[in-house]
Amino acid sequence: MEKKTPNLNLNLINPFQTQKEVDINEALMSFDCLINKIVKSRQINNPPQDVNDGDVYIVPEGSTGSWKNYTNKIAIYYNGWRFFRLKVGFLAWIEDQSQLQLYIGEDGWKLLFSEDN
Repeated sequence: MEKKTPNLNLNLINPFQTQKEVDINEALMSFDCLINKIVKSRQINNPPQDVNDGDVYIVPEGSTGSWKNYTNKIAIYYNGWRFFRLKVGFLAWIEDQSQLQLYIGEDGWKLLFSEDN
């Protein structure tokens, strides 16, 4: 049975696993994107076509395409979309809003700072 980390849900290495570098590289890329916490947008409902490895989005309600059924997940792109659950306390700079926001759970997001103010 595959074991995962409790917070980021990253695969842990099995002692008898072959190609360990696959899981290690996957975890490093996920960690790289999640620790930086710069989110392109949390308002775009369709997965963007012009995307680069390392781009991060928050999937809003009503999303379509490969984001359908991933509402309120962190969507990270590298060789395809990866999804991670949002947890209370997730702090992110939202680029298209020029805001620092804090995820507070079912009540959504709390604005902490805006460049407009």
